[in-house]
Amino acid sequence: MARGCLAAFIPSLSEAQTEAILTSASSGSVIGCRIIWGVGMIVVLFHIRTRTDIDQEEYERTFLRMMELVSAMPGFQGLEGFTGEDGSELAVARFDSDEAVRAWKQQPEHMRTQERGRTEFFETYDITVAEVSRQYAWSAAEGRTTVA
Repeated sequence: MARGCLAAFIPSLSEAQTEAILTSASSGSVIGCRIIWGVGMIVVLFHIRTRTDIDQEEYERTFLRMMELVSAMPGFQGLEGFTGEDGSELAVARFDSDEAVRAWKQQPEHMRTQERGRTEFFETYDITVAEVSRQYAWSAAEGRTTVA
């Protein structure tokens, strides 16, 4: 699932690059894109459309740096990424609490990158922050289950 998450945002990554990103060289721990669900969790939907004139390599480097930073933030649970047929991108980030979301929003390097996003990368964006009140899952093997 993590490979799919990164591929949605950075389709040019090779398997080796993806593996290197997902594994922190210093600790050997997986970073980003872990999906852990639960009631009371805060979900942040970040829907963007990038500008046509962006430096794609710089955009990818910036995204990877933000993944590295947010993965180290207490309360961050994971991220899924999707690319629409129209080229827009949707990131679904999960946090333990609203306080964790606020801490990420106010993280100094992230704040500088937010401004760069507005001036260098994004044509538009829309952010929705919501609390999970219920979650269901389904699989062919198990059918419907209530997760929380």
